[in-house]
Amino acid sequence: MKKQKVVYVIFSIFLVIGIGLLAGGIFATWKYSTFMSHAEEVTGEVAGVERYYTSDREVSYHVYVNYTYDGVDYKEVPLNSYSSGMYEGKKIKLYCDVDNPGHIMTSSTGIIVGSILGGMGIVFTLVGGIPLIKMKVNSAQKKKVLEKGQVIYATVENIVLNTNYSINGQNPYLIYCFYQDSYQNILYRFKSENLWMNPAELFPIGSSIKVYVNPKDYSKYYVDTQEVSGKKIVDYT
Repeated sequence: MKKQKVVYVIFSIFLVIGIGLLAGGIFATWKYSTFMSHAEEVTGEVAGVERYYTSDREVSYHVYVNYTYDGVDYKEVPLNSYSSGMYEGKKIKLYCDVDNPGHIMTSSTGIIVGSILGGMGIVFTLVGGIPLIKMKVNSAQKKKVLEKGQVIYATVENIVLNTNYSINGQNPYLIYCFYQDSYQNILYRFKSENLWMNPAELFPIGSSIKVYVNPKDYSKYYVDTQEVSGKKIVDYT
């Protein structure tokens, strides 16, 4: 149960970060649009391109430009944008804030920032949101089938580690079981939730295990492993 709460917290953190990044992307795009609505186009010249290394040892660049606005020359103004085609002396199109001429942008600056933040936000939101939605849906389905479902007794077929899922390097266990409906001659197979304790002692292969099913739709089910998830162990080793 603790592991399940940890999973919930982790995905919730991803979702919060994703929403924050999306909000940042929207804000950056809005700010850029607001700037461009009262900016004027000027022709500038790259005064210098300085290469430097970030704290992560990645290469980045400082760009400085010269331009003239309203008869005033602005020299070596930092430009918060860089493209591989920039070099000293190159003429570039700039947009100047009419209320603060020292504030300039290129046409792509705000779009790039907004796109990066928005793109990362979408990824984080999906990574955190989709599993949380599935957990909520599964929890609701489990509650409903436990309250109103029909009990059948399946046979434990196999117990495996779920290698597609791990927390702190530990993989949970899954119980696979089957139920033979002799009347309709149909074999149903079910899978348990992730279990963070080895269930083999309580549910050895070939043993019986309780499964709650929707009598009208066996795809809505819950393999009852509460004996495992509710078991407490005190280990002094």
